[in-house]
Amino acid sequence: DEVRHMANGYSTLAAVVSNEDNLKYLQTDFDRAFWRQHSFLDPFLGVVYDYFQKERGHSYLEKWTEWIADDWVGSYISKMEPYGLSVPECFYVAQEQMRWKHHTAAMLAAASWPLHFWRWDPLTESDFEW
Repeated sequence: DEVRHMANGYSTLAAVVSNEDNLKYLQTDFDRAFWRQHSFLDPFLGVVYDYFQKERGHSYLEKWTEWIADDWVGSYISKMEPYGLSVPECFYVAQEQMRWKHHTAAMLAAASWPLHFWRWDPLTESDFEW
């Protein structure tokens, strides 16, 4: 189903970028939306993915690299470059932040537990082995 969504989104985006007047607005919106989503969703999803799973297969960084860097940038956005739409300017900053950002959010949440209405279980030996 994701392939269908990407195909529909690609054709819609191709139609929008075919008009050069849209490009300056589209690139700005594209950059801004990517940064906003990265700034909120990646720390949140990274904490949930890396700290709340019992059976871990991959880290959030590995999945982010696969889904965002390889699939989205490599397969989707690269097809838009001939039309003038490029990778968001903050992509490489976001990629670098993925090494630590969600771990920092997890440490902050764990350290500030007295201020919350919840507390998560401490990490176990198997968590540290992973």
